[in-house]
Amino acid sequence: MVLKKEEIWERLRTKSVWLFPTNTPIFLAGEEHMNPAILGVNTLSDRFIRYIVMLLFQGDGTAARSANISKLEAAGTYTVKLSDVQVQPASMPQIPNGSMSIEDPFLSIEGNCGLYGQVSGNSLNLTIVWWDDDV
Repeated sequence: MVLKKEEIWERLRTKSVWLFPTNTPIFLAGEEHMNPAILGVNTLSDRFIRYIVMLLFQGDGTAARSANISKLEAAGTYTVKLSDVQVQPASMPQIPNGSMSIEDPFLSIEGNCGLYGQVSGNSLNLTIVWWDDDV
């Protein structure tokens, strides 16, 4: 089914998470359209595709950091989707740079996959904008 722009706007979601030096799940089990927490994995339900339209990193005001975003594949392996995103202390780098398009997401996560982040140094705040579609 092809969605109209208005339908995508209604599905648009925003979330803020802290990323740490260890592989940090961006979406948690039990959240909307994620697999139940009882399964112990942070993966999307197999009935959905999650379209990522924007990432906004917030510098910590102290030191420059770099961030990686990885996709946890259904097979249990990680694939780096964005590597070495440079975040200066007082900056807020956005991906994609400059603007987002809800009709042209830059990353998608299929069912039984997850999204993880990792930073060098202490921690960074990440705001993510996405929408889900039924398979």
